[in-house]
Amino acid sequence: MPRFFLLVILSLFLHLQGYTQSKVSWTGKVVDSTTKEILELATVAVNDAKDSTLFTYTLTDHKGVFKLESLPKGQTFVFLVSYTGYKQYRKVMKTGDASADLGTIILAPSSRALGEVVVEGEKPPITIKNDTLEFNASSFRTKPNAVVEDLLKKLPGVEVEADGSIKVNGKKVSRVLVDGKEFFGNDPKIATKNLPKEIVDKIQVVDTKSKVQQLTGQKTDGEDKTINITLKEDKKKGLFGRITAGAGTQHRYDVNTLLNRFSPKQQLSFLASSNNLNNTGFSIEDLMGLQGGKRSGGSSVSINTSTSGSASVNVNGLNVGGVGGDGVRNIAMAGVNYNDEWSKSLQVGGSYFYNYADTRTESSSRRQFTNTENANTLDETRSRRSYANNDRLNMTFTYSIDSFTTLILTPNLDRTYGSGLSLSRSSTHKSDGSLANSSDMQNRSINDVLNFNNNISLVKILNRKGRNLSVELGQTYSNNNNDQYLESENFFRYPDRDSTGISNQHTRSTGNNQGYTANVTYTEPLSETWKMIVAYRFSYGLNRSDRQTYNLDENTGKFDNLDSAFSDKFRNINIQQRPQLSFDYSGEKFNATIGGGMQYNTLKNYSYTRNDSITQRQQTFTPTTRFSYRFSPRLMINFGYNFYSRQPTINELQPVRDNTNRLFVNLGNPDLKTAFTHNFSTGMTAFSPAKGFNYGLNLGISPTSNAIVMQTTYDSAFVQYARPVNVGGTYSSSMWAYASKSIRKKDYSLRINGSLNASVNKSVSFSSQPGKPILRNETTTINPGASLNVSYTYKEVLDFSPGYRINYRKTDYSISNLQSGDALVHGVTLYSALFWPAKFVWENDLNYTYNTNMAPGYRKDVTLWNMSVSRMFLKNDRGTLKVSVYDLLNQNIAARRNITQDYIEDSQVMIVQQYFMLSFTYNISSFGGVAPARKAGKGGRNMRF
Repeated sequence: MPRFFLLVILSLFLHLQGYTQSKVSWTGKVVDSTTKEILELATVAVNDAKDSTLFTYTLTDHKGVFKLESLPKGQTFVFLVSYTGYKQYRKVMKTGDASADLGTIILAPSSRALGEVVVEGEKPPITIKNDTLEFNASSFRTKPNAVVEDLLKKLPGVEVEADGSIKVNGKKVSRVLVDGKEFFGNDPKIATKNLPKEIVDKIQVVDTKSKVQQLTGQKTDGEDKTINITLKEDKKKGLFGRITAGAGTQHRYDVNTLLNRFSPKQQLSFLASSNNLNNTGFSIEDLMGLQGGKRSGGSSVSINTSTSGSASVNVNGLNVGGVGGDGVRNIAMAGVNYNDEWSKSLQVGGSYFYNYADTRTESSSRRQFTNTENANTLDETRSRRSYANNDRLNMTFTYSIDSFTTLILTPNLDRTYGSGLSLSRSSTHKSDGSLANSSDMQNRSINDVLNFNNNISLVKILNRKGRNLSVELGQTYSNNNNDQYLESENFFRYPDRDSTGISNQHTRSTGNNQGYTANVTYTEPLSETWKMIVAYRFSYGLNRSDRQTYNLDENTGKFDNLDSAFSDKFRNINIQQRPQLSFDYSGEKFNATIGGGMQYNTLKNYSYTRNDSITQRQQTFTPTTRFSYRFSPRLMINFGYNFYSRQPTINELQPVRDNTNRLFVNLGNPDLKTAFTHNFSTGMTAFSPAKGFNYGLNLGISPTSNAIVMQTTYDSAFVQYARPVNVGGTYSSSMWAYASKSIRKKDYSLRINGSLNASVNKSVSFSSQPGKPILRNETTTINPGASLNVSYTYKEVLDFSPGYRINYRKTDYSISNLQSGDALVHGVTLYSALFWPAKFVWENDLNYTYNTNMAPGYRKDVTLWNMSVSRMFLKNDRGTLKVSVYDLLNQNIAARRNITQDYIEDSQVMIVQQYFMLSFTYNISSFGGVAPARKAGKGGRNMRF
């Protein structure tokens, strides 16, 4: 397989070599007409004179010099030079038999230089305006019926991962706006995967900021980006969207739609989907309300061969690769997104989502514990069926009281109701193979969760430029009701006896959390470059938890016998104050923020059952530092320090046993302290648009004090008791470097992306075997990796993207004789799309994974091959008929090896396997009202929404 990819890449290289042998180049210099000052980052482009399509482009360097390479001899082009605030230079030119120096190109300032520059005629493909990077959508050719994601893949410096996540020059994109407005909340994939490219005028990239930060001009660290999709003027009014329906073998189905009705002031969108393909159509965050779960402390490392056939490495939340969904889900969801200007001073935006999921899962696993001197193993099989309904409402009201005062109100409501039934069988064996314990359990649960939060922000621009005051008030409320019915039959082998028991219990858990925050920030300009920021933040949290467990009374048939060992009523109060003073410097090349403050924490824990209380007080200095230096618009370095605190959750604090699994009992610890993490990071970003080259480097290390980890003890029957404790000596560190080379011509484009990553992490856990003292187990994990991806497109005929990735993992334990062994994971991907013959599309998506460290009995390699053939028809190719097959080779499995500081686990889970599907998609596109269709006398239909 790798040899095949090398041959493909070599053939592409030879093709390009032959292509450039008969080419010429144009060079020149761009200056201001009056001052003769050089103009750096001016856009220089050539368009084909026949159809005005972009052939190639570049930007001027720090000396104002440009070079346009690989121009064919004897061809006529439209030569364009553009720069913000200047009149566009345009000239029709023909290439000769040799390269030419065009001399000095003089641009005259535009009369509208102080305002928004409007350039009639050809638009430059890329423009840089202060902190905004802007791409002209019409300059980048895409396939028919393309969506925004297809356009993003064509833009230099923009990377779109297989899961739809986006990076621009190495920085992640967390938000996508449409004409500056939210589109279905904060999930960028809904916009990029569904909005058609034909409506897009520009793609703008800026630093992510809150509304308060935008109004006050506050800076961010630049690590997070926002994409704003600006619409064409003639596409801002009309109806557009798509409807898809499909049916397949194995009773598979998929139905989804997205309809949008836009006007200059109003955006209204409707979205709906239903399928049993484990495909949400959106990011997984939209379904988080449908799945419960507890996050445990400590760090973990896992290498997975998952349902997508891809390898995934996860180290403390750092992911390389993708993980597919487990089980088989029937999913239904619907949502509405609304943005409007109710008046000149009041803007309203919001969205509503309804989600439903019916999930079936089956799994089997073997866990080898590494935190004991003599390893023991736990075997488990589990099946579960769950149902969940989720409603989510988000709103934003922005009211301009006057030209200097703005009020922002953002209420959010989330409600989840669900139930589930799980059956499990587990057993633990000692190192000599003898049985230590076993358990058969049936667990039925009903959950009802309500979350509400509301934030009010007032921003006042004062009587001096740069002077402002902002006040932010927040409120949170949550209520959680859970009923759990647990039946279990347990066996425990102690040294002196065997013990068996049957449990039949009902646990009623209620939780009520309330929180209030106040944040005041005042900014005072000290000079043209310096400003002082004074801030104070106060937060108050009140958390209540009541857990009552009752045993079944065989005589009455009722759950009325209170089990005090698993019952408790608990209250936690968390008060935090954080005054802060910082100074911000903004220069032409150098920017810095230096400051600090104090964080005062007060934790008050009270157990009603035990009638005891614990009060903790902590004081911590919280410095803030951020530097960035811009050597040029193409090269920037930065350094930052951030301070984070993690409060223990009420589940970790409550001193009551959680006996959901009788072989693994969770205990609370009311003595837990707040954990503090110090994050140091530095990075470098560079790009050369003239050469289509981008590269960057990021380094980071995050030591944590008072880290919350699990302390595990065993009784003589090897039943585990896990209790969270605070510990020092943990850290995580990472390195990521990337480089991207793009070659873009009229007929083809080629991009090569490469990256290197590495992490070194140290975690701590505690454990003890029966009758022995508690031991400290230090786990050190080294995890380097690399990837190489190539993307080649030829006209509107071929899209070809091979890729290769490799990840290595080594884990060492300080107290265990059992080592995980070195693991090496190879992954090869190949995506291809052939748009030929006319209106036919043939797509292939292949993913091959080889894992050297799978457990005996599990396959080390998996090839997942998906294929589809589609044909466009109807007027303007609005209809698409597609035949697709998932897992053509029928090799998809979900065998995984999960490595943590406490154990190594191999598992197999139920997944969606091979199926064939026939689907039909209809694209709706009606802009500008009803007049155009009737005026043409075509008798077409006009749609209203």
